[in-house]
Order: sequence, then structure tokens, then C-alpha cells
Amino acid sequence: MERLNVNQRYTVEEFLKFDLKEGRYELHEGFPILMSPASADHEAIIASIIGELSLALKGSQCTVFGSNLALIPFGSEVKSCEKEKFFLPDISVICDHKKIQQGKCYGAPDLVVEVLSPSTSRTDLVTKLHDYEQAGVREYWIVDSSNQYIAKYVLTHYSFVREDVFDRGSDFSSTIFSEIRFAVKDIFRFYNNFN
Repeated sequence: MERLNVNQRYTVEEFLKFDLKEGRYELHEGFPILMSPASADHEAIIASIIGELSLALKGSQCTVFGSNLALIPFGSEVKSCEKEKFFLPDISVICDHKKIQQGKCYGAPDLVVEVLSPSTSRTDLVTKLHDYEQAGVREYWIVDSSNQYIAKYVLTHYSFVREDVFDRGSDFSSTIFSEIRFAVKDIFRFYNNFN
């Protein structure tokens, strides 16, 4: 079987034909990008946020997913992808389950959360911010573990507006999900415990 070449451009359809057992990849502008393994701190923050979201959204039609749910933001199926993008967001919330096909999300989740790490911060702050905005993600959170804050972007008239930045001493609240509220310090309670 042909091996994935990180210097070659692929369509989403071509990319999905590869058996990617040797690593986790995203597709940016058609080029495969190998994702670095997450640190224990990174995973603890993700687990804390997933716990808060799952509890807040319990009983709703929305489902919280971790980073193993592939996101194909531009297209309703593989053959109709408008742009060659394939992401593995740290966390996504999807309320329209028709978007989930063959274990992947086609189209924009309602909410995406990315936890910054040294290897992904530029991508999360620039590339994915733009792509999630263009795809129609309704709310995007960027979690900065080093500085211990959460920046919240909300889609307003087809553009993201940074509504607020919540630091460790704040209570976070979602704009699109009124039931999501938590103390930011609880998200970072295990930060730096695993060094």
C-alpha cells in the first residue's frame, strides 16, 4: 500500500484512503500535517472541559466529542468537499447528528475547543480560527494553558467576534449554550501537576 507523503497534496477523498496507524494527521490546504502527541497537562485540561460540557449538556440533543472525531468542515460528504481540510479538534460539540457520517463530522460543529500547545498555537490562533469561521462554527474557544485563560469567539454575521477572555479567576459562560458555565480555575486545576 502507498505511504502518505507529507510533501504531496491530497484531496480529502485521497487522504481518507490511507491507513494512518503510524500517526495522527490533519490535512491543511491538501497537505498532511503530523500531529504531535499531547502532553499530560494538555490531556488533563481537555478531560476537565469535556466533563464540564458533558454535565452541562446532559439531556440535550447535543453530543460532546474528543479529538478522535475527524472534522471535515467544508462538505456534506467526502466527494463534495469544497476545500482540502481535515481536522482533529481537541473538543467539538455537535447538535445536528446528521452531520456525523461514517464516524466523521461533515460540516461545522456548533462549538469547537482547541487547547494551545507549542506545536499548534499558530495553527489554532490563525489558520483554524479562519477555517472554523468560514465553515460556520458558531462558537470557538481557544484555551491557553500557559497563561491560563480561555478566549471565546462567537460567529456574528458570518465573522468571528472575540467576545471575551476569561482568566483563572473568572467564571466562564458560553454564548450559544446558556447551560454551559464553569469556573476557569477548575479547568486548570491539574495544570503543571504532571511535569
